[in-house]
Amino acid sequence: MASMVDIDIATALDQARHTGNPLVFGHRGCAAVALENTIPAFSRARTDGVPAVELDIQLSADHRIVVFHDRDLQRLGGSPEQIATSSSADLATADLADARRGLAARGVPLLSDVIETLGSDMYIDIEIKTYAEISELIAESLATCIQQHDIADRVIVSSFDPRRVRRFHQVAAQYGGKLAAIPGAAIYARSPDVPWILRRGAGRFLGGGRLRKPSW
Repeated sequence: MASMVDIDIATALDQARHTGNPLVFGHRGCAAVALENTIPAFSRARTDGVPAVELDIQLSADHRIVVFHDRDLQRLGGSPEQIATSSSADLATADLADARRGLAARGVPLLSDVIETLGSDMYIDIEIKTYAEISELIAESLATCIQQHDIADRVIVSSFDPRRVRRFHQVAAQYGGKLAAIPGAAIYARSPDVPWILRRGAGRFLGGGRLRKPSW
């Protein structure tokens, strides 16, 4: 089982930085042995004792927060259907597979289902995807979800687009308390897809986050 969370995530990260002992996050769950961003991947991370996971979120056509990296199902589902134009019910029954790695699973999960799977003793890095079709309302939906599951002291909210992080902080501030204290992280990469000014982590100043998160 994963280690019990006895301190908030900001403190855990500070301790990791000062001691040099990294806080390990399972990328998209335990994606090395189970299909990324699926319930089996998150279940495996928990079973293997990984203390934290990273995952990707976006909105379905019916405005539910779903956990999926790509904007469409082509790579993992063989379908050109976009997440933004598919209902959460249809996504939940989609057959997914990574043939190259021999991994398969059924269904794009809701964020709420993933949180339930992870239980009460794991940290979560929630990355908001940057696709233009994702409504700004995802910030409100995410804040509500975090509040309902009472996980504000266990999450980071991150994005390649610092404006997504900034919008989340604006919404979270209205809730106050633990939500207002959630750490934000600007992801950065030396990539032509990222504006040059954001390639070394300057996005944290635009997004208001306290953390820098390199893509590697």
